[in-house]
Amino acid sequence: MNTNEKKLKKAISSLVTMKDIVDQVYNDNINAFRGNKDLAKSYKELAGRISMSIERLKKPTLSIATVGTTSSGKSTIVNALTGRTIAPMESEEMSAGVLRLIPSETKSLEIAKSAHWEYGTFSPITDKEAYTKIENIFERYYRFEKNITPPEITVTGPLLWSKHPELIGLPENVALEFIDLPGLKTLTDRKNMEVIKKHLSRSLCIIAMDYNDVDRARIKRLLEEVKEIVKALNGNDKSLLFLLNKVDNRAQTDKPLKKKIESLTNEIRSNLSLKEDTEIEIIPFIARVLYYAQSSLGDTVIGDANIQIDYNQIGKLINDHSNQFTSSDDPKIRETFDRINGCFKISRDRYGDIVSRELISEPNKEDIFILISECYKLSHADWLMEELKRRISGSFSIIIIQPAVLDTFKALDDFCTKIKTYIDINKNNNLISLLNEQLGLLKKKVQLIGCPDKDNEEEQRESDKRFEEYGIELEKLKQKIAEIEVDKKTTATKDFLLREIKELSSKINLRPKGKIDLRLEQIEKDTSSVIGTILKLSKQNALFYQAVAKFLAEEKGENISTNIFIPIIDVPRTVKEKLDLYIISRIKSSLENNEKQGELQEKLLKDLALPLVAPLLPSYETTRKTFESWKNNSSYTQNEKNFVYTSKSKVSEENLKICILC
Repeated sequence: MNTNEKKLKKAISSLVTMKDIVDQVYNDNINAFRGNKDLAKSYKELAGRISMSIERLKKPTLSIATVGTTSSGKSTIVNALTGRTIAPMESEEMSAGVLRLIPSETKSLEIAKSAHWEYGTFSPITDKEAYTKIENIFERYYRFEKNITPPEITVTGPLLWSKHPELIGLPENVALEFIDLPGLKTLTDRKNMEVIKKHLSRSLCIIAMDYNDVDRARIKRLLEEVKEIVKALNGNDKSLLFLLNKVDNRAQTDKPLKKKIESLTNEIRSNLSLKEDTEIEIIPFIARVLYYAQSSLGDTVIGDANIQIDYNQIGKLINDHSNQFTSSDDPKIRETFDRINGCFKISRDRYGDIVSRELISEPNKEDIFILISECYKLSHADWLMEELKRRISGSFSIIIIQPAVLDTFKALDDFCTKIKTYIDINKNNNLISLLNEQLGLLKKKVQLIGCPDKDNEEEQRESDKRFEEYGIELEKLKQKIAEIEVDKKTTATKDFLLREIKELSSKINLRPKGKIDLRLEQIEKDTSSVIGTILKLSKQNALFYQAVAKFLAEEKGENISTNIFIPIIDVPRTVKEKLDLYIISRIKSSLENNEKQGELQEKLLKDLALPLVAPLLPSYETTRKTFESWKNNSSYTQNEKNFVYTSKSKVSEENLKICILC
């Protein structure tokens, strides 16, 4: 048994165990489930999902979904990868619904019921007939899209990778399906995005981008939609693959393709907020080249018996993509192309452009096979298939097992939530009864508190202490009741209890007042009056300190409330006096040492704020310069405490001594 088979077996075993546990929970609590419709419904949903997941894993399926803007060529990619021309691709408006392709021996077309177009099951049916019906439906939807949901269509028949699973390394016991999802006609097409997200959670997603449409602004808007896709994939980046289509439209002036892809990779990583080690694979692609080559073989590959070659598709290939072959570095490819091209008659229009190629002789099949093999290389289909092989091998659990069980785990979460809610409600019903009893007991306690004697401080303190304790107890009860989750039956009870708590809280807050309470009320009243008067004085008197001191002196006496303001007034006066002395001593020291303004500033800023220091500096500097000029005069002397300047009066010629005391 290989590793993938072991993983499948283990997953199935785990689901069986899960079903047994869920059934046991149901059987052990059958009365509870029968009495609760939501609970019973959740159990039934989960049991059904588990059974469905088990069946899916017994017949696992790899779902490949394509999504992109309407000009990205994603329908052409689907047709090329399935080997069938089913998805309409003639115009950019064709990607208008959900198209599922499921492998089968018989071809059929099933269209979901709608009042706007033909519906039903059509079998047998040719690919051409199916293509026409699908195209007509998509065109009608595009006409009425504002009013109706996108069409959902299922096509069965042979698929290339189902017939040849070795091309992508698909295990033999794993089926395959393709889902071509609606295109994002505008990069904010919310309706189509909702349809897309519904299908993506179970798919490996190929995001098609147009090489000509990857400027920074549009890429940013596209990646905003891709964020939604990543969410639908539950953040699973291993189920995300980018194809940069139409790279054959590159101009000679474009920067190297490698550089462009590196730049685009960085844009994706940045806009999707992916980690540095997150793998992002962007494969350059040419869907048309691969489509023409593969559609010429249908759902067969080179080496199959009884291959029927569609030479009409070969003619389109060499007509539309001749440059890819004639410019090849391999002379064998150029020679092969020339031989095949010689088997077609070329028709040109009046301007000399080729309009068609008509087969005039059948080319050698080996030449055709060489050309088709070259198309796989040119289109990078071989790169895409190798990447799919790697992902299927390395991420089998993520891209095949996980999608099969995802809905089951969502149903399990819902089931567990319902059970928890049921338990909480029943538990809360019992809790409400208990809290109601506690509240009743607390009410009796409050009623039993005696009215204290107003002149008995000890009795007042005891009364206040009990009221405070009961208030705290009541608040805890209120919090517990408020946190209870209730149902319709218990909502009224909860509301009643909260009203009772509010009423009891009022009684506690209005407890009888004793001497202490009355004294505190008087202090509060006195304090408010004094503060109000001081505020008025601050607005009316320039000499604020003196006015306040006078007012407080008049108020001082037996009024204890007023006396607390005396030190409040004295504090700033004392601080101011000490601050003045501090500044004077610092300035004197600086003048004695003939220190410049900057030195004084630096000294003062160690202890004082700049707004206090700045106004002193200009006057200081003027004084310092005056003293400095005096020093150059012989009439100037300095002793330990004084600066002395002696001048001769012109009137009396007596010496005048000017003494500056510091």
